[in-house]
Amino acid sequence: MTERAGAKGRRAGMCRAWAPLACLLVAPLAGCKPVKPDVVAAAREVAAQRAAEARQTASGQGAIGRLGTPGGGLEPETAATVVAQVGESTITLGDMAEYLSHKSKFDRARFAAPEARRELLEDMVRIEVLAREGMRRGLDSEPTVRTAFKKALAEALLEQNDVGGISLGEVPEAEVRAWYEAHEDSYERPATREAILLVLNDEQAAREARAEIAAALARSPDEARALIQATAAERSFDARSRADRGQLGTFDREGRNLEGQQRIAPDIVDQAFAVDEAPALAPLRKLDSGTWSVLLVTAAAEAGPAPLEAVRVQIQGELLAERRQRERQALVDRLRAEAKVDFDAAALKTLSGSEQGGTGRPAAPADGARLRVDNRALRRAVIEGPKPGATTKSLGGDAPRRLTPEEIQRHMQQQRDRKGSSDTGGGAP
Repeated sequence: MTERAGAKGRRAGMCRAWAPLACLLVAPLAGCKPVKPDVVAAAREVAAQRAAEARQTASGQGAIGRLGTPGGGLEPETAATVVAQVGESTITLGDMAEYLSHKSKFDRARFAAPEARRELLEDMVRIEVLAREGMRRGLDSEPTVRTAFKKALAEALLEQNDVGGISLGEVPEAEVRAWYEAHEDSYERPATREAILLVLNDEQAAREARAEIAAALARSPDEARALIQATAAERSFDARSRADRGQLGTFDREGRNLEGQQRIAPDIVDQAFAVDEAPALAPLRKLDSGTWSVLLVTAAAEAGPAPLEAVRVQIQGELLAERRQRERQALVDRLRAEAKVDFDAAALKTLSGSEQGGTGRPAAPADGARLRVDNRALRRAVIEGPKPGATTKSLGGDAPRRLTPEEIQRHMQQQRDRKGSSDTGGGAP
């Protein structure tokens, strides 16, 4: 009996040990299904990874986010990798990094995705083939192209001059404080309120809700805030208040938000500014629509200069921009001194027409002939000139007929030419 029980136990143990393998082997026959991969979880993981890459790029982290740094944030070997061949020219990862460094932060975040980087490469190939054709046609020697090239060189030099500068955080505290004290009036801010709104269409219900929120506020501001938000989301008669859980954000006495947009109704603004200190409940108010407003003011700020901490980054940016401009100007001054710049005043006068009193008018004819034009008659002809559909009779023609658009344009051009010539002459002799 004991031996049979022992053998039975050993068989049961072997079955338990081999059960997973047996399940896999006989699954199609026995209906034992293996565990399916969680496709949704895998998709969420990929999406989260892409979102993290985009956030890193937008904040300036990661290889693509560091494209503004020397080498585009890429190792030399990586930067030299050829990704496209256009004839005898090549496009490398370094070229892409440099091209992308001139894009905005948001564009760089978008190009974190592989399909967007392919779009970027296609754009670079398009530029390359067009530039090659332009050079083949000799357009690189055109004055406009040369000027654009020089402007690009000048801007690249100025940007290179900025690389060694300090960052926002390195602006000395003494300079920030001195700037703030000298420009304190320019950081004046209006009085503002921040509030949460509950709208009910019954006065008794509004009074009861306000009493409950007041009791919660006496215990904890956070509890009162959570209560009025939950009530607004569930019961608010106003659709916008219900959708936003009652949150109105920050607004001034005109009902404008921080972006200057008109968002809050005047009666709600009046109710909110009846509160001087926050957090506090505003007096119950019947709105113009006949509904009742329960308003919890969560923050109140009076008009006056913004505190230094609120504008510190702005001041650092202004000081940094000012310093960068001084350094750029110093570079230009030094290069001008080294180049020994000299102007040809006589040639400049010829170009500007300053021999005619600086009016920019062309010089008189070389043979001394003087044009005699009745300027008044000319101006009258311009004002009363032909309109579309006018006839040749008004222009001295023998037989009236309709003017073509080309004739009208030609006549108007002749009038403009005559006016330009009359400026070098005078009135009738």
